[in-house]
Amino acid sequence: MHRHTRRKAIKLGIVAVIALALLGGASQSSAQLPSIVPSLSQSSPCPPTSGRLYCVDLTTYNGFSRNGGIEVDVQLENWSTSALTNPAVALASAGIGTGAANLEFVSSSPSFCSGTAGGASCSFPNLSGIAKGATSPRKSAFVRLYFAIAADATLTGVRFTATGTAKESSNDSPGAANEETRPVTSDMSFGTNSASSATIALAGNDVSLGGLLNALPSSVAFAIPPGSDPFLARFAADPGPTECFGGITCAGLELATDLSGAPAGTFSAGNQILWTSIIDAVNANLVAIHYYDPVAVSATPPSTLKSSAGLSSCDGVTFATAPAGLSANVDYYVVKASGSSFGVATRASGKPLSFTGSGSFSASCIRIIGDQKSEQATSCTTPPSTTPALYAAKISSSAVRVCLWDRGNGRIHY
Repeated sequence: MHRHTRRKAIKLGIVAVIALALLGGASQSSAQLPSIVPSLSQSSPCPPTSGRLYCVDLTTYNGFSRNGGIEVDVQLENWSTSALTNPAVALASAGIGTGAANLEFVSSSPSFCSGTAGGASCSFPNLSGIAKGATSPRKSAFVRLYFAIAADATLTGVRFTATGTAKESSNDSPGAANEETRPVTSDMSFGTNSASSATIALAGNDVSLGGLLNALPSSVAFAIPPGSDPFLARFAADPGPTECFGGITCAGLELATDLSGAPAGTFSAGNQILWTSIIDAVNANLVAIHYYDPVAVSATPPSTLKSSAGLSSCDGVTFATAPAGLSANVDYYVVKASGSSFGVATRASGKPLSFTGSGSFSASCIRIIGDQKSEQATSCTTPPSTTPALYAAKISSSAVRVCLWDRGNGRIHY
């Protein structure tokens, strides 16, 4: 068990949340992390009243950083009883404001699309028609398009235009055009909160997200292995509590990082996550308090908790869902640990608390990092041989640079 001896700390957290339906994630929220807000536009009118009876749905997402990765989604709707043959969509982009968006197509899911200058070209399978009298369309596969972006600072966003095309089929009425188009436009705006940022993490890239709080910078950086599926990554710097776990006086900074969509195994001892901050402090005698993603915990009254995720070796836990007799969102000390079993108490050497609820719940590991020599890194540039590890160094008489190396709780939860 760690000794709770340090007098200042920064508090950092990995949270298992993902906004809206982006990348297929669940709809949850965090007051700290930036929101990624979808904006759906359709070709007009929809449903159509003449010609080929199909629509193009275009979804963009507001709140991404201007450098990194973004997502744009396209779907077709067939309102005709006839099949939609050879459907395709051409996606083009233009910066909103003065300057270049520097947009580059990376991939699509499913693999319907290929890159063009500042956009993409997507070819869909034929889309069968609806039954006579049907009141809803037949929809194509939903395709997600991923782009790398390095937009000029003068741009406020990017305007996307999706133009659908479909060849006429043999049973169309005489005189119909051989090909009819359906255009739709949707604007994507960049995030404007300087204390938070969000991106789509793209395979083979080094990702860095930053936030500026009280004119002091903080960031999280990590590498995405080649071949990985894209995922949403978010970061925020917020004022933290003045008293942290263990009665430690905090420096008043909290970093929240959402990497919950990362494929399993993305982060490891050989591919660590690095949080870097500059904080107001007069010396480098610091520790960090790390709240990890919630993991499964089984509860057996009157006081035994058990987890295969190593919670028994943590300094404390906080429950996302708690058995009756204990409280969610309250920090407890881990006590009487033996193997994968442990109890919780309100003091470091306290008696295990009793509870009446049994079954499966979830809790986050709390670790005090940097209060032992094995948890002290040597720099902000060389990953340590073991994680977690903390490095702190004075850069002025009143400022300290703090770097925390970690790999989450062994894995990143979806």
